[in-house]
Amino acid sequence: MLRVATIAVLALASTWISGLQAAPIPKELRQGDHVLIIGTWKLVESGSGTNALRPGDGSSWRFDAEGKAAIVRANGKADEGIRYTIDPKESPKNFDWMPSWGNYRGCYTLDGDRLTLYLRNGDNDNRVKEAKQAANVEVYSFERVK
Repeated sequence: MLRVATIAVLALASTWISGLQAAPIPKELRQGDHVLIIGTWKLVESGSGTNALRPGDGSSWRFDAEGKAAIVRANGKADEGIRYTIDPKESPKNFDWMPSWGNYRGCYTLDGDRLTLYLRNGDNDNRVKEAKQAANVEVYSFERVK
């Protein structure tokens, strides 16, 4: 009796699960820069202020279609569930990075397999408004991992 009931429950669950469909990806995430940023990027250079950029720390950053990101450090430690947003319609193109340790507002450039972020920690009035190194600006330059 228990075996028949288990089979019936599994058949019902299988029918229910097969009827579920993944939520559609929003239109704005299926085109342009949104879809181009999705994937894994290796940090190749970073720096702050007007200092010269230094070689990357070996970390990789993963961006997904839902606006979540993860940083995987060279030692394997990961920071996950970091929110990010982009607005490629602005000039310069806006990028907001919201890890648990602060909010960073800035802009980005995307040139083929090269992504560069220009960020400043701060509130709404503290957005980096130019894609260049400047005082209090953190620069992160990535290459796409293929």
